[in-house]
Amino acid sequence: MRSLTQHSSDAVRDVDLTSMINVVFLLLSFFLVAGVFRTVDSIAVSLPATQITPTELENISPQVSMDAEGNVLINGDTYTAEQLPDAIRNLEPSASLIVRADSTVSAVDVIELLSLAKAAGFKDVGLQTVGKPLSLKP
Repeated sequence: MRSLTQHSSDAVRDVDLTSMINVVFLLLSFFLVAGVFRTVDSIAVSLPATQITPTELENISPQVSMDAEGNVLINGDTYTAEQLPDAIRNLEPSASLIVRADSTVSAVDVIELLSLAKAAGFKDVGLQTVGKPLSLKP
């Protein structure tokens, strides 16, 4: 009897973990490759707050960003006020356009930008905001 219990404890010590380690590395590789990477903008934009939940906008292109100083970037390229109408007209109007304007930019400038997009033929134009907690105070 003694040799039987000693033999079974030796079998437990000899468990091969190679296949389990392979599966762990495969899962790790899958999640690293399949992960979504956030794009980093060239200028800092403080987005206005809203009570609407944010949506996923990473895959929508092109994006127009407007910072507090009035600089306008379209897909990372800076444009002056004179170049802006031509730059928006050169975009593909069948795509969605996302406008990211700093919260300190005047509404007139944002409306002007939205008008340029409409004149260029964009049918789907969105204004990106950040969410804020819902306040229940009257």
